[in-house]
Amino acid sequence: MFKKLRKMICLVRCDTSDRTTVAQWNRTGMTPIGFDADAAALAMNLKRIARLRSWLSDPALKKLVPLIRKLPIAPKLHAQVTEQLQSPNASIQTS
Repeated sequence: MFKKLRKMICLVRCDTSDRTTVAQWNRTGMTPIGFDADAAALAMNLKRIARLRSWLSDPALKKLVPLIRKLPIAPKLHAQVTEQLQSPNASIQTS
């Protein structure tokens, strides 16, 4: 029965701009998605989860992942640029 549960994907709709909430859901093994997520975003999340599971089925990665203590944080500028690139109203003039 537990093998079947490990194959199940659990998504939770929440305010993804709240880092504390996202971290809490991630710790439980659930994948947080935004309240405004549409079908395309849902499909993208499911594909990402499947890809990660595939990568983590590699025995070498299974040994390596528990040894990682801290990952670098992406710079705030990167997040802002990415957000602008995804926006239909993006402008080079945005500050």
